[in-house]
Amino acid sequence: MLRRSVRVLVLLLTTALTAGAVWRVTTNEQERGRARMASQYVDATAADATYLLADLRSSLHAYIAPGQSEAFWSARAAALLDAIRARVLEIDAASSAAGHPMARALDGMDRLAASEVRAREYARTGQPRAAGDIIFTESRDLIDAVSGELSAARQAMARASSASEAAMANEQSLVAGAVMSVWIVALILLVPVPRTPEAAPPPGVTTLSTAEVRPPDPPPAPTVIEAETPAPEPAAVAPSPTPVFRALADLCGDLGRVSSASDLDSLLPRAAGLLGAKGLVVWLLADDGQSLSPAAAHGYDPNVLARMGTVPLTADNLTVSAFRSRTPATSAAAQDRPAAVAVPIVSATGPSGVLAAEVQEAGDIDQVAALAAVVAAQLANLFPAPEHVAERIGDLS
Repeated sequence: MLRRSVRVLVLLLTTALTAGAVWRVTTNEQERGRARMASQYVDATAADATYLLADLRSSLHAYIAPGQSEAFWSARAAALLDAIRARVLEIDAASSAAGHPMARALDGMDRLAASEVRAREYARTGQPRAAGDIIFTESRDLIDAVSGELSAARQAMARASSASEAAMANEQSLVAGAVMSVWIVALILLVPVPRTPEAAPPPGVTTLSTAEVRPPDPPPAPTVIEAETPAPEPAAVAPSPTPVFRALADLCGDLGRVSSASDLDSLLPRAAGLLGAKGLVVWLLADDGQSLSPAAAHGYDPNVLARMGTVPLTADNLTVSAFRSRTPATSAAAQDRPAAVAVPIVSATGPSGVLAAEVQEAGDIDQVAALAAVVAAQLANLFPAPEHVAERIGDLS
């Protein structure tokens, strides 16, 4: 058993590491929010520039339309050119960071402004055919080229934004797994282990305390012999929980290296043995956000698993109840069914599924639920809930 000072130090260090992880995750979430808002703003600016290019195309067509005011449409075209250039310059920094600078788009805007001047001059001097040749060939191609550059820039910025969010989400998963591992190790170190009582001396044996061991005085005193009374039986030693926590720590470490649901086939038997369960099922939220479906199982015939199908979130059973409430749910054993435990799998983006187990033997169902909650927390790193689905199921909790 660790000394009290060491136990306090372990608890303080674990709490400090947890506080640091919470701060890091909170800061990460704030950065994700700011980056998402900036990405949406830049994308909206690029889309606005595309709409203005279409308006510019219509304004140039009006140069050669009979009965149109040349002064009005030339002023409108000049204003549109300035607005488009301003928006292209505004998104240039973000687009360059994404690997697609707007240099070609700006060059195209310069050439488009020059072609507009020539087309306006031809229209003003009564040469509509020459103006039309510029508008329907040169200006049209330049508008299409600038529009293509804007579209490519939007795609590049979207890819960069998605990659940045994925990296932040992966970092959060690693931090959560690290905190869970630290707490598991801390719990192993902090759990008190009872000491084995010393064996009582057999009947008839003289017992001397440490204080009684001294040089004999002259004349030597006779040795006092205790009465031959039966020695008390040693108290029963409670089983140590350390092997359970070590098995749980090893299982969580292996679950942290899982990359797909198929890799769970070799780990679910160990989880079932740890929980004392004869059957385990990992239920995951369907893409529509309206039902749960089995993704992995142990202890069931494949035909039985196939017949399980999906379970709607409106159903009234232990699994759905745990998912909706986001808290573990248990049911005691009955004559026709064993005891059961259902623990929600809750990721950083919301609930993503349920770990359900049928307990093999009657025992401490709350302890089984606590162990299953640790395993479910590790599975949450592997099965995060899609953010758009988490918004749809917000009212079910």
